[in-house]
Amino acid sequence: MHIAAMVLAAGESSRMGEPKQLLRFGSHTLLDLAIGAVSLTEIERVVVVLGAGADAIQERLWLDECEVVVNARWREGMITSVKAGLNHLGEWPEFLAVLPADFALVDRRTMAALALRALSRGAGIPQLVRPSYRGQSGHPVVLGPEAIKAARGLSDAVGLDSLVQAYKSVGELVEVDDPAVRFDIDTPADYQRALNAWQARTQGREAYVQALT
Repeated sequence: MHIAAMVLAAGESSRMGEPKQLLRFGSHTLLDLAIGAVSLTEIERVVVVLGAGADAIQERLWLDECEVVVNARWREGMITSVKAGLNHLGEWPEFLAVLPADFALVDRRTMAALALRALSRGAGIPQLVRPSYRGQSGHPVVLGPEAIKAARGLSDAVGLDSLVQAYKSVGELVEVDDPAVRFDIDTPADYQRALNAWQARTQGREAYVQALT
């Protein structure tokens, strides 16, 4: 069994007022953090899907360790980015982790736990694996073979959430100690909270969680 990861970073960032992919977290950017969250030994390929401002992003960031796909149809919704990434990957792999770049603070250990569950055959092949923090599900999600096939055939008018809902009843939740799975960086206020949390990590786990929740 093989697993790849897809970072969705094609949006216009209209609520942020500037490209969120380039928001700074010290010497890193938001997109750097998102890529780092899924760059594990278990993940064999990492695809980054760009759209709005793709040229500027590629000029300013070092993305050579990823496979970059530019979705010319990014205005038509997130599912078009998922399809663009899947078209790039072809029939490979069996599992796909999908992380919207907005959830850039997700812990690598969260991704590792999801990958481990997806690749474990003990309880059958899961079609959907999601993280849960204090009983509430979040991102990233891992799609199994049937869910990937369904994603390829989805109407562009529906979102990724519709796919998650379709496989929710046969999916699995993995409880993680990671509030970032629930934290979506959309607005300047969200960014400030995320930056505060990221900086608070040096003060310990409790300070980080308090800043993020």
